[in-house]
Amino acid sequence: MSPKTIYEHRTMRIGENQLTLLRPLDGNSTSGGDSLSDGNSTTGRDPFAPFSRDQIARFLHMHLGKYRDELGAIRMCLEYALGTGPAQGGLILIAHRAGEERAGGDPDTHDVPDEHDVPDGDVPDIHNTPKILGAVVINHTHMSGYIPEHILVYIAVHAEARGQGLGRLMMEEILRVVPGGIALHVEPDNPAVRLYESMGFTSKYKEMRLER
Repeated sequence: MSPKTIYEHRTMRIGENQLTLLRPLDGNSTSGGDSLSDGNSTTGRDPFAPFSRDQIARFLHMHLGKYRDELGAIRMCLEYALGTGPAQGGLILIAHRAGEERAGGDPDTHDVPDEHDVPDGDVPDIHNTPKILGAVVINHTHMSGYIPEHILVYIAVHAEARGQGLGRLMMEEILRVVPGGIALHVEPDNPAVRLYESMGFTSKYKEMRLER
């Protein structure tokens, strides 16, 4: 990520929850689309504010459960989403409680690591960062015309917030702000399949991979 890049942090309130959209404002990573409606927007050079890269990565690693990737792979996905290189870009949508700030450590949310385990000393400030309840990560493919323009790489909801429609709320906002086609990979036994199907996603192709 370039230190010269300016990032948008736009937040909208829905009931007791807030949705915060994180994305670059320049470079090759933006692909048009709307922004969060009726939200408050700020800009800055810290792409992950008011959260931390490691806080988001560890939330996904914990709450994706058996469907999760390695923590290092999740971090790379986050860097790609907010990168501004010629083959990078995307956005991150975070759901959190409205007006809530951390009052201390919460292993269930932050799983705060030893500082030697975190690149660049990116240890989250557990006293001042909002508690994450859900997260969605989109990567742009830059392959419009033959591959869907976007890939929904991760979506996760905190265990205490499941069954309340938060996953659908985040997906609805993603479909509104992201233009063009969206692809995703999901295991057949993942309960999220029903959510995706109800929102218009179809399984037109059978995915095949050669693992090496």
